[in-house]
Amino acid sequence: AGTAEMEEATAGGSEGGRAPVTGAGLAAQSASAAAVQPGSDGYRSDGYTVTLWRKLAARHARGRRHALKYSRGLALHPDLFDLSRGFRPEWLAPAVLKAMEAWQGGAAAAADVREAAVRNLVTEVSPGVFTFDLLSASFCELLISELERYEASGMPPMRPNSMNNYGIVLNGPIGLERLMDLLQSSVVAPIGEALFGEEGQGLDHHHAFVVQYRPAQDKGLDMHTDACDVTLNVCLGKEFTGGGLTLCGLRGGGEVGGGERKLRLGHSHRKG
Repeated sequence: AGTAEMEEATAGGSEGGRAPVTGAGLAAQSASAAAVQPGSDGYRSDGYTVTLWRKLAARHARGRRHALKYSRGLALHPDLFDLSRGFRPEWLAPAVLKAMEAWQGGAAAAADVREAAVRNLVTEVSPGVFTFDLLSASFCELLISELERYEASGMPPMRPNSMNNYGIVLNGPIGLERLMDLLQSSVVAPIGEALFGEEGQGLDHHHAFVVQYRPAQDKGLDMHTDACDVTLNVCLGKEFTGGGLTLCGLRGGGEVGGGERKLRLGHSHRKG
């Protein structure tokens, strides 16, 4: 199974739009054998797994209740929660829509024909790093206004991680996980497969969130490694200066990519 991390930044933005997508290494941490105590099925036999599962299930149930309450009575744009029509074509940039139509229409064609549809869409700005137009400007504005509505609604926000104090997890109580499911299955997964081969195949879940940077709030984020197979960064917009994305060397990269903290690429965000 593969994971895609769709990290959508909002702080401002100019016209146009690019989405850098990268293959990401996984930094694994191993627990000591004495602490794990696996049972016959590989899980801990001391009740820890059951307790953790119950906590996660309860948190999921609370989030689901909040999502239903928000989407059914408080949402500004109900279309974002009505998935009967899928991820709507007008929400995508024209170029990526054309590429996905070619990909889907070429299901019976040779693999290189389908891959060419994606390769013609993207620009490889550094080894393993690609930029392309993803979202339409109207969808960026639609999503930002919905996020602002949620923040003002009094509903509980789920923050992206311990490093960001602002922003929101789209998989959380706001109830946009299914929308992101559609974006992943219809767009991100085909692009991941075409660009990253085996590492990009089989994307079946995601951690989708929006982060926000302002001079008086979070100003940036220190270097880190995303624990996923494919990372997709998208600028949602508003007007701003600065706020670029820095891609560093590969962790343990040796000759390929250089040192981990060695500057590899500076990318200037544009909306979309």
